[in-house]
Amino acid sequence: MCALLLAPGVLLFAQGPLTPPGPPAPTMKTLDQVEARIIINAANTPGNATNQFIINAPGSYYLTGNILGVSGKNGILINYPFVTIDLNGFLISGVSGSLAAITDGGFNSSDVAVRNGSIASWGGAGIDLSSSFNSIVENLIVSINTGVGLKMGDACALRNCVVRNSSSGNIVTGFNANVSHCISVGSATDCGIAVGADSTITDCAANFNLAYGILTGGNSTVSRCAAGQNFGGGISVGDGSTVTACSASGNGQSPGLSSGIQTGTGCTVTDCNASFNTVQYGIVANPGSTVTNCTAYGNTSKQPISAGILSAGCTVIGCTASNNGTTNSTAGHTTGMGIYVNGSNTTIKNSICDNNKGDGINVITNCVVTENHCNNNGVDGIFSSGGGICRIDGNHTNFNGGVGIHSSFDWVVRNTSGSNGGGNYNPTSGADIAPIQTASTATNPYANLQ
Repeated sequence: MCALLLAPGVLLFAQGPLTPPGPPAPTMKTLDQVEARIIINAANTPGNATNQFIINAPGSYYLTGNILGVSGKNGILINYPFVTIDLNGFLISGVSGSLAAITDGGFNSSDVAVRNGSIASWGGAGIDLSSSFNSIVENLIVSINTGVGLKMGDACALRNCVVRNSSSGNIVTGFNANVSHCISVGSATDCGIAVGADSTITDCAANFNLAYGILTGGNSTVSRCAAGQNFGGGISVGDGSTVTACSASGNGQSPGLSSGIQTGTGCTVTDCNASFNTVQYGIVANPGSTVTNCTAYGNTSKQPISAGILSAGCTVIGCTASNNGTTNSTAGHTTGMGIYVNGSNTTIKNSICDNNKGDGINVITNCVVTENHCNNNGVDGIFSSGGGICRIDGNHTNFNGGVGIHSSFDWVVRNTSGSNGGGNYNPTSGADIAPIQTASTATNPYANLQ
C-alpha cells in the first residue's frame, strides 16, 4: 500500500496541453546548404556538338570524378564570366582528336578561376582562357597537351602550377600577368614561360624547353627564377625590365648563338648568375641597362665573337666574368672574352675578368674601364680595339697571354700590370698615357706601375 504525502502548503497546478503544435520539422541542413556549389555533369551543365559540358551562368562549379575527353570536342566551355571551377583533385584527360580541356571559346568570359586538379593529353590547349581577362589558375598539373599548356589572357594570375611537355608553349599569357611558384618543363616547340608586357614572374623554374626558358615583354620583372637546359637560351626580357636573383645555367646548344640572360634597353640585372651555358654571351645588356653583382662563368661558344658579358652603352659594376671559353678553331681576342663592349658610353667598374680564353675586357670607344681585375686571360687583359678616347684607370692586369693593357688613343693612368706574355703596356708612351714606373721609384701620382 502506497501513501502519497504532501507537505503542508504545497500547491499543485494543471500542466499545459500535450498535443504538438504541428508535424516534426527537419533540424539538419539540406544538401544545397552543405554544398552550395554545382556539380559539372550532363544534367547541370549539358554540352553540345563541340563541347562535353557548357557553363552558362556565374557560380561555383566542381567535379565529383574524372572526365574523359571525346574526339572533336572541348571538355568544358566557360560561356559566362564570374565562374569558379574546382577540379577537386580529379583528372580531365583528353583523347586523340580532342580539343581543349577548358576553354572560353574565344569569348571574353572574364573573372574566371580554375584550381586543384590535373589536365593531360588533350589535342588542343590544357586551358585556353586567352580571350578572357582577370582570370586565376592555381594548384594545377598540366601535361602532354598538343596545344599550349596554360594559355591565358591579360591581367591573369598563375600560382603553384606544373606544366610539362606541351607540343607548343607551356605557359603563355597576355600583358599584366603574375606568374609565381610555377614549373615549366619540356615545351617541344616554344618557350617555357612567355608573358606579355608589364608582367611579373617570381619563384619559377623553366627547364628543357626548345626556345627560351623565360620570355617577357617590356616593363616586366623576373625575380628568384631558374632557367636551365633550355635549347634557345635562359631568360630574355623586354625594354625597361628588371631581372633579380635569377640563374641561367646549361642553356643553349652548339653552335652557341643565344644567351643565358638577355635584356632589352633600359633594363636592370642584379645578383644574377649565367654560367656553363653553350651560348654566344652569358649576359647581354643592351643600351641604357645596368648590370650589378652578376656572374658569367664558364660559358662557351664556337662563334667568332663570344663573351661572358656583352655590354653596349651600359653600366657593369661588381661583376665576375671569368673562365669563359670557345670551341672556335681560330681563337683570338674576341673568342671567349670576359666582358665585351660593342658600343660607346659604357662603364666597366670593380669587376673580375680572369682566365678567359680571349681578352679579359674588350672595349671600342668612349668608355670608362676602372678598378677591374683582368688576370690570366688567353690574350690581352684589357684591349681597346681602336675607337679610342676611353679612360682606362686603376686596373690590375697580370699573367695574361698577350698585352696587359693594349690601348689605342686612350687615357691610361694609375694601372698596375705585370708578367704579361706580350708586354705590360702597348703602347708604352704617349700624350694620354701616364709614365710607366715601378712602385718603389714612381714620382707621378698618375703613374702606371709594372
